Amino acid sequence: LQKHGINTRTDKIVTIALESSTPNRNWPYSYTMILTEKLTKEGYKVIWLSQSKDYGHTYFYKCACGQEFNITTETTPERLTWTCLACKKENTINELKEPQDVANLAGKTDLRTAMAIIALSDVFIGPNSGLMVIATALEIPAIGLFGAFNPQIRTKYYDRFAYIWGHIACSPCKEHWTECPKGHPAPCMKVITPDMVYKKTKEMIKKWPRKEL
Repeated sequence: LQKHGINTRTDKIVTIALESSTPNRNWPYSYTMILTEKLTKEGYKVIWLSQSKDYGHTYFYKCACGQEFNITTETTPERLTWTCLACKKENTINELKEPQDVANLAGKTDLRTAMAIIALSDVFIGPNSGLMVIATALEIPAIGLFGAFNPQIRTKYYDRFAYIWGHIACSPCKEHWTECPKGHPAPCMKVITPDMVYKKTKEMIKKWPRKEL
């Protein structure tokens, strides 16, 4: 963490899990980018965790019409051209830009290291996943993002925990699909906005301040 400019004694640390075991439970990557930018502008140190190495090489872009898309690549081509599926406009990207001011540890930690990082965090944010359960077991203030499952059933015994549920007409479906048949990201996860998570993050940090090491 020191290599990423993070002082575990003095910095406010927010750790975000980027994925669950099934894609239908994942929060939109673009939302994670927006939330990260909001937090880092206020001086928070943000850490990304995931098992998949893809998120270590994923870039987010938006067409002028508002259509969003991600690029995952281990190479860095000088120029990319793509046609927006929504407005059919041709877009050109001259440079792939890494996320700024974030310790992107996607695919770079084993489970034991991820647990140690979560234990040093002021708050954990993530979808319904194993890392979320680990955060609650370590008594780290945690925010669970739910769509397919009812969080009131799965998390009723957790302390220092808050959930945000994208409770739409088809939720809870209780399904572990590889992909939601209604699209990806799943509609129930897309209704959980970055502003909602940002507000809850501030509340949790205020309610459960981290003890000094």
